[in-house]
Amino acid sequence: MLATLLHCCAGAAAALTSGTDLLVARGLTRREASSVEARYRRRHRTLLDTEELEATFASLDALDLRPQQAAHLLRSIELRELRAAATNHDGAFVWCSYKKALCDCSAVPPSLGTAATATAAATDAAPVEIVSPQLLSVDCEFNPLRVAAVDETGTLRLDALFASTGAGTPANPRGMLACDVAATPCQPQAELRDTLLALLAGAAGPSEGCTWVAHTPQQDLAALGLSEAELRDAGVTLVDVARLGGAAAGQASSLKRMAQAHLGVEMHGGGSRHCAVQDAVVTLRLYDKLKSDDDGGGGGGGGGGGGG
Repeated sequence: MLATLLHCCAGAAAALTSGTDLLVARGLTRREASSVEARYRRRHRTLLDTEELEATFASLDALDLRPQQAAHLLRSIELRELRAAATNHDGAFVWCSYKKALCDCSAVPPSLGTAATATAAATDAAPVEIVSPQLLSVDCEFNPLRVAAVDETGTLRLDALFASTGAGTPANPRGMLACDVAATPCQPQAELRDTLLALLAGAAGPSEGCTWVAHTPQQDLAALGLSEAELRDAGVTLVDVARLGGAAAGQASSLKRMAQAHLGVEMHGGGSRHCAVQDAVVTLRLYDKLKSDDDGGGGGGGGGGGGG
């Protein structure tokens, strides 16, 4: 009887050590690994075994995450919940460097246009024309200071950090993983401003009918050093979706409330960080929906889903 009990205890201890070692190999400290195992034990009233861990690792590996991103998910989300989110995403969830979590912001990565242009320049080939958008939804987040822009096709056209004193030096990268800071373009305010204006104007000059869609854009414009007059001079129309849909003068609903009321989308829940890409996508959807309602049907552009 005693021998059997000792054998079971030894087996449990070996499994625990093995689980710790596997988590440490994935970038967690031993203390963090012990916390993961303790959380699993409290939730499921059983020890975390290697089979459970390997299944979770496999689901994360299928998402093609950077090691630091996967390690952050392992230490911050209960393992079965993490595996369910990673396995049942059907391509909807991607890593979000704003939230440091999996996000269904739904904006697609930029087309190969930018990369193709660089390749053409390096090989003296004919340059690739970058098509100016008809709609561009722009959103800034302020901790860290960062801007994202999504066009009417749901394509992410810009996602960059503001530089403090020079390119490559983020103004305030606090809250981002080091691997995400390194992978995110960083430009001074003046360069970001010019990048957006060039994107809106296109190669042939001001783009007639180009519309900048935003939700209460005053702070975003100030962060970018832009004014509504400058946008008008560039042939750009600025639309604040908070003023659409019969909003009373001087009143503006939050993006969260508008998304729930008009789209049935839940976002900004549970104290999670905001994602500028997701906010831009939802703003486009609101514009499409409210403009369609005001016109009596037939909406314009707008990206895909976006609850979070």
